[in-house]
Amino acid sequence: MFGYPKRIVSDRGTAFTSKTFRDYCNNKQIQHIQNSVASPRSNGQVERFNRTLIEAINKSTAEEKDWDTCIINVTWGINNTINSTTGFPAYRLMFKAKRSLLQGMGENEKDSEETAEAVQKEAKRNIEKTAERMKKTFDSKRKNPTIYKVNDLVLWNKSECATKDARKKLKEKFSGPYKIKKCLGNDRYVIAALKGVKGYKKFTAVVASDVLRKFMDVTEKEDSSSDSSIDSTEDLIDLLEG
Repeated sequence: MFGYPKRIVSDRGTAFTSKTFRDYCNNKQIQHIQNSVASPRSNGQVERFNRTLIEAINKSTAEEKDWDTCIINVTWGINNTINSTTGFPAYRLMFKAKRSLLQGMGENEKDSEETAEAVQKEAKRNIEKTAERMKKTFDSKRKNPTIYKVNDLVLWNKSECATKDARKKLKEKFSGPYKIKKCLGNDRYVIAALKGVKGYKKFTAVVASDVLRKFMDVTEKEDSSSDSSIDSTEDLIDLLEG
C-alpha cells in the first residue's frame, strides 16, 4: 500500500544481519542502519512504541499465549487515539480522515483539503515544540562522551546484554580488556577481543562510548617502581596476542 521504505533502522539480531535480508535491502534500494549492541535508544521511536504496545496488550488479555488475538483491536485503538506529541490521531494524519468510536470500524469522516493541510501543519508545529523541550531536558543531563582511538584498550559494560540468569547477577559488570579496532563516529566503536585474555573468544562488536571505560594499563598505575617490561599499550597488546 505504501511502497518500500527508504530506510530501516534495526538491532543486530540474526534476522537483520543475514545475507538474505542484506540482499533484499540492496535489491529494493533500502538503506539499512544497524544500531550498536545493547543501545535501544538508537532506535528510540520503535522502543517507545513497543512499550505502549506491550502495556496495551497486557491490559487486553489475561492469557499471555493469546497476545496475538488482541493485536488488531490494540492497533486500531492506538491509531485512533490522540497522540500527546502531535495532538492528533495517527490515522487522521495519514489518511486525512477521522474515525469515531461510535462509528463502525470501516467508516470515517473525510477532511477537506484545507482542513487536512491545517491539521498537518499544526501537528508539525507540535512535534517541533515537543522535540525542542525534550532536547533541553536531555542536554541538561548529558555528559560529554570519552573519546577513544584505534588500539586503545577498554573495558566493556555488558550488563545490559546479560540474561536474567540469577547466577550472573553477582558477576563483574565490566569485562575485557578489548581493543578499539575502528572508530565509527557518533560515539560508536568497533571493539575486538584480545588473545591471551581469560575466556577469549574471537569476535567483534559495535558498541557505544557510554558502555566503555578506559583500561588502566601498568604504565598508568601509581607504582612506577615496577620492573615490568611492558612499557606501552602496544606492548601489552603484543604480549596478549603474541
